[in-house]
Amino acid sequence: MLPPRLNHLAVYEDRPVPFTTFVDDKGTPDWGCTDYGKWQQALQRNLCGLCGEPHDYWLVLVGTEKSIEKRQFFDAPMHKECARYVAENCPHFLEGLTSGDRVVRINNEAVVVPMPEPENAPTRMGLYLTRSYKVTAREDKLWIVPAPAKEIDWIDGRDV
Repeated sequence: MLPPRLNHLAVYEDRPVPFTTFVDDKGTPDWGCTDYGKWQQALQRNLCGLCGEPHDYWLVLVGTEKSIEKRQFFDAPMHKECARYVAENCPHFLEGLTSGDRVVRINNEAVVVPMPEPENAPTRMGLYLTRSYKVTAREDKLWIVPAPAKEIDWIDGRDV
């Protein structure tokens, strides 16, 4: 079921279009591509990366075991119900966590952002609950580095 927070989002092919997903001039989303301007806006204004609405108290980052272990994420933090929805319903998001590379649109130009190759294929993903984060450069890339987790909710039965 669609969380109420997502009701205001545009819908394409029966799916809500995430706030940070790149949408071309014709209104077609590129499901696997992040709009860098909106990504920056989400981080600067403390907005959810999925619904685009302001965060409440908690921030949730979705990641594989490796990204959680390293406390290193790319996707903007989300509300808990938005993060759970994306983790359970969005195949393009899951693919982006494990594909090795991400595509980002900067000023309408596609840029490939190589992601670190996992040493072993990730086997599960989790929701990392925290209160704050910082954006930092590591290995010549911008990463979201959260404060220690209040809790990690592993998504049961969902192989990555």
